[in-house]
Amino acid sequence: MARRAWVVALCGLLCLGLASEALALSFTFDFLHPEGTASSYGDAIPLQTIGALNDRDGNPIGFTFLTAGDTNADGKVSAVVLLPTGLQFNIQNATLNGDGVQRVMLGLPFPTTGSGQVAIAARTTGLSNIDVDWEQMLVGFGPSTATGSGQLAYAIVFHAGTNPGDIRYQSAAAPGNFNPSSQNISPLPASINYSVTGALGATSNHWTATFRDPARTVTRQSSDNAADPRIGQANTYGYWTLDYTGANARGDTTGFTGTLTAISYSGPGLALPAYATAPAVPIVSNWSFEYGAAPAYPGYGAIQDWNVTSGAGINPGSDGQAPFLNGLPVPDGSRIGFVQRSATDTQSISQLISGLQPGKQYVLQYFEDERGMSGAVAHPSAVIGGLEIVPLRNVTRTNRFRRVISQPFVATAASMLLELRNGPSPMSNDNTALFDSVMVMPAVPVAANAGFEDYVLAANTFAYRPNGQPGVAWTFVGGAGITRNISAFQNGGIPAPEGNQHALFQGNASITQTITGVPPGEYSLSLMTMARQSPPYGNDLEVILGIGTPWEQKILDIDEVTFNAFTTVTSSVFDLLQWPTNSFTLTLRTTLDDGRLLGDRTTFVDDLHFNFLMDFSDIPEPGSAALMLLGLAALRRRRASTDTRRPAPARRPAP
Repeated sequence: MARRAWVVALCGLLCLGLASEALALSFTFDFLHPEGTASSYGDAIPLQTIGALNDRDGNPIGFTFLTAGDTNADGKVSAVVLLPTGLQFNIQNATLNGDGVQRVMLGLPFPTTGSGQVAIAARTTGLSNIDVDWEQMLVGFGPSTATGSGQLAYAIVFHAGTNPGDIRYQSAAAPGNFNPSSQNISPLPASINYSVTGALGATSNHWTATFRDPARTVTRQSSDNAADPRIGQANTYGYWTLDYTGANARGDTTGFTGTLTAISYSGPGLALPAYATAPAVPIVSNWSFEYGAAPAYPGYGAIQDWNVTSGAGINPGSDGQAPFLNGLPVPDGSRIGFVQRSATDTQSISQLISGLQPGKQYVLQYFEDERGMSGAVAHPSAVIGGLEIVPLRNVTRTNRFRRVISQPFVATAASMLLELRNGPSPMSNDNTALFDSVMVMPAVPVAANAGFEDYVLAANTFAYRPNGQPGVAWTFVGGAGITRNISAFQNGGIPAPEGNQHALFQGNASITQTITGVPPGEYSLSLMTMARQSPPYGNDLEVILGIGTPWEQKILDIDEVTFNAFTTVTSSVFDLLQWPTNSFTLTLRTTLDDGRLLGDRTTFVDDLHFNFLMDFSDIPEPGSAALMLLGLAALRRRRASTDTRRPAPARRPAP
């Protein structure tokens, strides 16, 4: 079954505590808001999950799996207690209420399957006394049998070094496979954010570990680990781990303390925990049109959980025929929704979206295409609560569905009507808009023309520097341009993975646009890239925020793109906390690796989009504003980078 986002028939499946699980794009345990309401995280869910473990006072803490920390097996973890300030922990060489409190490993089922980004991100405050070798805390992935941090593929965020006061940050790509470089980050900060982020792909996986406090950012990039047993597996768990092991051997008796305020999970195979009350997350029921009976040929008729007009329906129909899909590959599952119109009217599908938090920002994401009748031009748009968030525009058929992300909108009510429309238009031709994988998510930065489809080229052509053309949105410099299937650049006949067009970067080249209205939060950027399949093949690739400003950040740095098929890569994590505005310039650049690479080299890029990790709308926290200001004043230039270099080039086809 393809990835599923959010929940269908939520109360019918989850409020009854049945075994069925729904898959989620993301969710957050906000320990400042145990009920999941009034949270600054748009995807917060209640801590009272079905089967939740309890703190030492019997309060549910969300996590449903534990391999260390409950010695007496009473379902209570004595090392933690839920307070109004968050989940407080005290890790030491001691026993409390019959439990050893030297180590805690709390987890949730988290299959690292599918294709896309997976991430665990945590926020901790009030840290003290991490001062002895192997006092540590981390997030990471491991099997259900894991009993120690050495069995995880993870990011060690903090551990004390062998020298007094030496606090180090280190990452590991696989169990026991530490990144050989660790960085001294002393002194111990009082508040940090830390995360492990992975880009799952068909051929390789890349993991980034990030530590952040108000004054600094440290990023560690793991090596490829497609062979690691924790990667690409259905039986993986996502852990938050605290460990005092070995500290007592060095004479330390104090342990260490702190408070976990929130932990977020996201990924294509992530299971939303079952819980007793409705979540504070947006729900799009039957988002990919997989549920309910399919209408008979040609597919007009009812769609479960959606309101439909006379020109709408599902393909394939009950007999397997799909005249409206017309041979296109389905992005999610095996069905799509369609909206046909043959006059100047408007047809639509709609449903009431629940779980919104009034005042919070969200975006709508879906995939779209057009049926492909001769001369047909569809005119899709999206409206929520009467506000048009994806404007009406001309859409013609492309070989692959295109990703659409709306501009951020502010929820005005807990439930709002979502409409996916086709029309109105003065044109009366027979056309059909196709939709799939419809999701409402916490707001992210949005790049215009991120799939390079809005300026339409003639078939089999390319264009250098199409600046100023309608829909381009980017400023192209040097050997940058756009190519359409199948131009002279696309040796080997590899088409764009999204739509019909993608960007090209030949020699020294760059594209730039300004992203505005960015909500406060923590994000990463994903894109698909490959090398031109003609010797000498690929260029390098850099992604830079705020180029030329004091706040410049390089979030992706590949010294040579060697992929011989489009592959998803994900940047290091970033936020804009130290920036003076909520906007930035986004630049993709190639430099032949500053002249190291020789010859006529070209890198391709497509399907660029930002990923939500964490909502920072509540930062600075009370009492931390002064610390943050000091840190930001000292931080004149932050360049978090991701080194995704390969140990060996990908195999080439014969010239």
